[in-house]
Amino acid sequence: MGVKTNMYFWDKEASETEKKMSYYEGKEKEFIIEQLRKNGLNLQYIPINMKSDRDVVLAAVRNDGTALEFASTNLQNNCEIVKAAVLQSPIAINFSEQLKGDKGFITSEMSKYIIGIGFEYLSENLRNDVDIANIAIRFNSCNLQYAGAGIRYWCKELVLSAVSRYDLAFKHVHRWSHLLHDTEILVAAVSLNWRNVQYLSRYTSAHVKEWLSKIAKEQLNESDHTYGDNLRFIDAFTTQKLEGHEKVAEKSWVNVLTGLHTLSRSENEEMPSYPEGFKQHQISYNGIFYNGNVDDIDQANQLPFTSADAVIF
Repeated sequence: MGVKTNMYFWDKEASETEKKMSYYEGKEKEFIIEQLRKNGLNLQYIPINMKSDRDVVLAAVRNDGTALEFASTNLQNNCEIVKAAVLQSPIAINFSEQLKGDKGFITSEMSKYIIGIGFEYLSENLRNDVDIANIAIRFNSCNLQYAGAGIRYWCKELVLSAVSRYDLAFKHVHRWSHLLHDTEILVAAVSLNWRNVQYLSRYTSAHVKEWLSKIAKEQLNESDHTYGDNLRFIDAFTTQKLEGHEKVAEKSWVNVLTGLHTLSRSENEEMPSYPEGFKQHQISYNGIFYNGNVDDIDQANQLPFTSADAVIF
């Protein structure tokens, strides 16, 4: 019975599509444009040759930017058409394979608002570009989840901006990133939402977890009937011991500092490369500078780091 019902609806939908397509057959260009000005999505039903007509497609995307999906490939990558489409609907950039990866077009033709709304539909390269990600994340912190791995791994400034304003941003930090141990980021995340303790790394030191536990518990309401459960929730994620602490430090403090946690990282996982436009900053630990690009492990291990220094960020 269910199959017959589904077939009925499929046949009905197909017949409706055929009716709409036949409605536009043989119609004058002016008539089609007038109809598209009322409903741009009807572009999907017009004759194929009309989908390559600039005036026709322009009328459609000005009414509904997502109608760009039904334009010819050439017009989907036409700057004027795409600009009109994204002005009406920023997510329309998803339907332009060429321009959604063109940084020049994105930065010159799209406003911060459009970049902020359509960020998740940009090419992977642009979502891993510091300049573009900076605009998008500062517009809407939720965009951290769509940023490239390099952004979520290396860029403290952008990650801190996101976790300070969006309570779910912390869980989108790259899981091998050293930023998961950055106390400024940790405090910002837990201060905004105490439930972020559940995303703490097992490599975070015990005393830092204790500090974060206090910050989290200060946000609880003792009169709340879930108070006891919430306390146990916090304790469950802030009293875990770091297993294999010495083993990690012995393997190489560089592995810990760069987030390559050898005890749990799969062998086929690689550290994300620096994102486009990333300026490598030196990081200081106890007065020793680490530039994030140490290749000589033996030389690195000769630096005066204790196992605690390697884990406590």
